[in-house]
Amino acid sequence: MTRRGFCPYCRSVQPLGEYHEDSSSAVWCETCRNPIENALGARPAAPPRPPTILCVDDDRIVLSFCSDALERQGYRALIAPDGPTGIEMATRE
Repeated sequence: MTRRGFCPYCRSVQPLGEYHEDSSSAVWCETCRNPIENALGARPAAPPRPPTILCVDDDRIVLSFCSDALERQGYRALIAPDGPTGIEMATRE
């Protein structure tokens, strides 16, 4: 049976796909990647990897400020001191 789930973080409603009461698979919001409540109100056990943001700047203070602010908001911050390094990091990720 196809059911819908509600994400309390971004307040979106989306289909959960085929859901069975004995299923223990995690259900994550397609919009914000936070756990959503399934039809029974259960939440997945382990959180997904946080979204990653790459910051590129030649000023160490700006990079430090950006990475601290992003990490406080739950993002994974990657920092690069210049454009070529930033491009290399982006292609590796």
